[in-house]
Amino acid sequence: MKKEMRKNRLISIDPSINTMGAAVWDIGDKKLLAWGLVKPDKACRENVYDKCYSILEQIKKWKSQYAVNRIICEVPDYWFAAGFEARESRSIEKLMFVCGILYSMKGELDEFVFVKPREWKGQMPKGVVKNRLRDTYLSQVDLEKINENIMDAIGIGHFYLYGKV
Repeated sequence: MKKEMRKNRLISIDPSINTMGAAVWDIGDKKLLAWGLVKPDKACRENVYDKCYSILEQIKKWKSQYAVNRIICEVPDYWFAAGFEARESRSIEKLMFVCGILYSMKGELDEFVFVKPREWKGQMPKGVVKNRLRDTYLSQVDLEKINENIMDAIGIGHFYLYGKV
């Protein structure tokens, strides 16, 4: 009997409470397989906790559909004035809750990694990230038309595979 080879797949996530970017990778081939936005179901748009649960359920579907065994997820980090605004608007709290609920999947995976923005992209603005990814993914993704959350998810996955953007 032939032993079934286990796929080595990754979901890279740019978390958000409203429009989360996600990308799926084949780690062995270092190939981008799928990308998209994960949005909470319309029925739960008012309750932040229901939104997070809806997002979790959708990521579980991606995990199952693509046979994913690893996740890398950006975790919020704040600096100076931007951090003050994020703290005061409670967006950090919401993002941390999203990250926490996604982390509940850790037991179903071989690996779950959190990465801070400064670890994977430093202080590069989104335009610079897009330019650095353009050459590598131009044939697959129209980076000019793609949502910036998806672009960041691709950047996070690229960082996981190559150690840099």
